[in-house]
Amino acid sequence: MRLISFVGSLTFFCLLSGTVTAQNLLNNPESVVYDATHNRYLVSNFGSGDIVQIAENGTQEYFVEGGDCRLGLHIVGDILFSACREVGVKGFDLQSGELVYFFEIQGARFLNDITADNSGNLFVSDSQGAKIFRINPESGNYTTFVDEYIQN
Repeated sequence: MRLISFVGSLTFFCLLSGTVTAQNLLNNPESVVYDATHNRYLVSNFGSGDIVQIAENGTQEYFVEGGDCRLGLHIVGDILFSACREVGVKGFDLQSGELVYFFEIQGARFLNDITADNSGNLFVSDSQGAKIFRINPESGNYTTFVDEYIQN
């Protein structure tokens, strides 16, 4: 299992290294996920708020430009969810890149990492707000899942 992880990481590193002479759209890359359906990596960029797709051959294209999605990425089904700092969580269709979900989280300070459970709930950390939010994509409602014992 660890070897597979290492090989996957090495492959990604080689893809990035191999694109030095090609157009480089990365601007302070933050998070990366692999989209197995479309055989590509999706990378959030803290510097620009763009999400870049990197094909297996190393070519880079914008998946989302100006989406203000600088941090964590997570794929659920055919949706790419992104933690968008103090804005909320956005969901983009993996095929078209269109915005299909937007969950504004009032008072969020620095939404960072994101994941989901088997029931489809999203969980996003607010590292500066010392909270973890649970979002129900079906209803669009969110609640504070953890608001104690967290330090940055």
